[in-house]
Formats: sequence, C-alpha cells, structure tokens
Amino acid sequence: MRSRAVESVVGFVLVFSLVASSVGVVYVFGYGGLQDTRDAEQLSNVESAFDVLADNVEDVQREDAPHRATEFKLYRADLRTGDPVEFTVTVQNWNDDGDPDTAEPLNSTVTVDAVPVVYSPTGSETSIRYVGGAVLRTDRNGAVMLHEPPLVLREADGERGAVFPFVETRTRGTTAVSGSTTVLVRADEVLAESLTAATDPAADTTDTTGDVYDVLLTVETDPARTSTWAEHLNGEFEAAYGVRPCTTAGGTVTCDFETDRLFVSVTRIDVSIDD
Repeated sequence: MRSRAVESVVGFVLVFSLVASSVGVVYVFGYGGLQDTRDAEQLSNVESAFDVLADNVEDVQREDAPHRATEFKLYRADLRTGDPVEFTVTVQNWNDDGDPDTAEPLNSTVTVDAVPVVYSPTGSETSIRYVGGAVLRTDRNGAVMLHEPPLVLREADGERGAVFPFVETRTRGTTAVSGSTTVLVRADEVLAESLTAATDPAADTTDTTGDVYDVLLTVETDPARTSTWAEHLNGEFEAAYGVRPCTTAGGTVTCDFETDRLFVSVTRIDVSIDD
C-alpha cells in the first residue's frame, strides 16, 4: 500500500510539474507573441494615419482646404517634429546678367527646409516620418518609402518637363507628445507661391545653343534615408527620362539632370501636435 501511495504521489508531482512548466512556457512565449502582434498592429495603424496625413497636407497644398487635422492614436510612443530636411533646386546654367531682354524673372536657386513629423515607439529602433510630401519608415534594416512625394517628371515629343511642388512644413505650438494617448496633427497653410517658371532655355541660359536647363536637385537628410530618397528619385527619372542621375554621399542626395521646362513652387504649412 505504502509503495502504491508513494508512486501516486510521485506521479502527481511529475504531472503537476509538467503542467506548470507547460503553462510557464505558454505564458512566456505566448505573451511575447501577443506583444509582437499588438506592436505590429499598432505600427500598421500609425502607417495608415501617416498616409492620411500626407493626403490631408496635399489637400491643403492644392488649396482644397485652408487647414486639415489628422488623428493619431499613440501606445507607448512619441510623436514629435524632427530635424529639417533641406531640398534645393538650382539651374546651373542660368543667365543672370540682369538684362530683362535676355532673361525672364526666375529664381535660379530655390531652397526649402521641411520639418518632419516623426513617430517612434518607446524602446524601438523603428520610426515613421512625414516630410516633403513623403512618408518613410526606418528600422534596423534600413528605410522604406511608404508614400511618394508629389514631384512630376514627363517627356513628350522629345521635350522634358519637371515640376517640383515642395511642401515646407514648419513648427507651431506643441511639437512633441509622449505616452499612450490620442493626438491631432494640425496642418495650416501660411503661403503658397510659384518661385520658378522656366520655359525658354534659349533666352534663360548661358549655353550658346540654348538647348536645355542644366538642373541640380539636392536632398540633405539623415544618412539612414539617403539611399531610399536616391532610389525613389532615380526610379522617377528613369521612368520619365530614361536616366538615373542621382547619387549619394553621406547625408546628401544629388541629382544632376537636363530639362526643357522647369517649375518650382513652395507651399508653407504650419504643423502643430495637439493632445
């Protein structure tokens, strides 16, 4: 009898230990999996919110509305403005002799400093940002462009055209919110202006043939995102002009290209984060 009792107790202890350890394994790994799933869903929701933000800013830029507000739901994360990204367009062969008969009014160099809106989960290497009409996600594997900026490159009947409608976001009011909360990112138009309208290379440039405008586009950003900008821009140029003129060096993307028509505009928009 005593032997059977001992065997029963030992068997119970073994079964209990097995069940307890199984529950522990399920709790540890199951909880980790649930946490990963929740984080992935949160990131997906934030990406959707940034896509809405980009569309809303485009509405303001097209003057469909004087202002727009985009809702973000944060869970253990920061939403803030970041360091500016600088976009510059320069006509390198512009004839700047001051003679109104040989050159129409034009800004041979336009520089835009766009302040990004940045989301970053607490303790994560991942960030998502809106800047210059684009949305980019950055993590340990690099950067991906989720929403493309509104530039236009076209070639028709042997004539090239380039349109750069820049969005210059600036900060106003609250610029950072942290924690688990719901916030609104407000975008208000301040000014919209056309800075460059170049359509006659023969009159505007120093070239004796007057064939094309020699244009330099640069993007100054964090080195983690230069290759993403360069790849996107090269894809646009290749699709329109059949060339890939963009290179990277450190935090700078440089695109040297030729075009027959060039239009550059800037819409200045104040951005605030309201909790």
